[in-house]
Amino acid sequence: MGYGPPPFAPPGVGGYPPPGYPGAPGGYGPQYYPVAYPGYAPPAKYNGMAIASLVCSVGGFVTLLLPCILGVIFGFVSLNQLKRNGGREQGRGLAIAGVIVGFVGVAILIFYVVAIIVAVNSNPNNGGG
Repeated sequence: MGYGPPPFAPPGVGGYPPPGYPGAPGGYGPQYYPVAYPGYAPPAKYNGMAIASLVCSVGGFVTLLLPCILGVIFGFVSLNQLKRNGGREQGRGLAIAGVIVGFVGVAILIFYVVAIIVAVNSNPNNGGG
């Protein structure tokens, strides 16, 4: 693919100025504008819930707090929205990453809670076991 100037339409079509255009000020001649390439759609937008899923999951994973649960919920909602939209939005990878990181964070949170409960109940000084 060459790196030359973009293709132009014939005079009066597309990006060319209308007929009778006197030229640019300062004597630089007429201004020509490139024509948009046909057949190329604009890039799809990212799903906001997918972004929120990943942000909550990573934030919850770092702080070991409850945002991981929100990250998992947002991830599943995002995957459902992406399936219904039929390819009009991007973000499936973000949503999957948010769900996975969120589940890992939830598992670590549950592990810590269970470890604390076991440690408190096994301490002979507090009347437990």
